[in-house]
Amino acid sequence: MFVKIENNIIGGLVSLSPEDVINHGAFVSMRNVPPAQRLYPFCPHSVAALFIIVYVDNNALSYNCDEHVEQFESSIAEDARIQLHRDENLEWVLSVRYAFDMTTGAIGCNQKAYIDLLLRKYRLDQCNATKLPMNSGTDLALLPLPAKPAKANPT
Repeated sequence: MFVKIENNIIGGLVSLSPEDVINHGAFVSMRNVPPAQRLYPFCPHSVAALFIIVYVDNNALSYNCDEHVEQFESSIAEDARIQLHRDENLEWVLSVRYAFDMTTGAIGCNQKAYIDLLLRKYRLDQCNATKLPMNSGTDLALLPLPAKPAKANPT
């Protein structure tokens, strides 16, 4: 997956990293930008996002800014080696659900359905699951490990 995210506010940050966007919550609660302050005149969101998903012959685009994707399509057309055609709104690709709210600009993706399927398959669907089990900045190398792993219960 390739992600291209750009600030859509004139005079705002020149570039955004995914970490910048996540740390500031921009994908969850984008504010609408007044037209006179937009880099992309027809994109009302503070962050213009383009997700390019490529896997063998399963390729998809998802976005929250038409002008952003039109630039991408134009560069693909100039290259002329790939014929790209838009389909309906992307929702599922390779067991990942992509959600884009064009009104608020909120962007998200998750594998909840696939994870639920795996939990049922291995009879773990009654486990005490949580959406985010630990802080995203946790260094797993620092977690204490038992000297000897516990044996699995065969029942």
